Amino acid sequence: EEALRLTPNRDADKPARLSNLGTALIARVERHGNVKDLNEGINSFREAVQQTQDGHSDKPSLLNNLGHGLLTRFEQHGKVEDLNESISCRREALQMTPEGHTDKPIWLNNLGNGLIRRFERYGGVEDLNESISTRREAVQQTPDGHTDKPGQVINLGIVLIRRFIWHGNVEDLDE
Repeated sequence: EEALRLTPNRDADKPARLSNLGTALIARVERHGNVKDLNEGINSFREAVQQTQDGHSDKPSLLNNLGHGLLTRFEQHGKVEDLNESISCRREALQMTPEGHTDKPIWLNNLGNGLIRRFERYGGVEDLNESISTRREAVQQTPDGHTDKPGQVINLGIVLIRRFIWHGNVEDLDE
């Protein structure tokens, strides 16, 4: 907070510092559950996004971080508005991210996380299907041998099993 306080408003590093503060606050929330930290973390992420122009290379990352904060708040308080905004932020981040970007598979998986949460809560099969497609794309975009690849494959398998349970289609188990 002190570094942020000392940073002038027009400083090019201010959005990154706001995002770092938001990340620290959300991490503290995940450990201790302080609602004040949660709201402050989300506000820091929001301000970072607002202070970053479209087209800036950091904007997708900032949107993804905001999406994480909102999903955390949804998981703690259950407000569908937070979940929907989290999904929107992550979709926007992906739209701004060029093909081949090293973070794109992680962000696809993160979008899949929000979509499966919404499916679990409301049963919208379109969310389940989109979660599968985003996680499938995450697997395809993660190079073989990358340390994230096994986790991406497991996450895809989990949502395919969910769809099998929902629809009973054996093809989902075979994949």
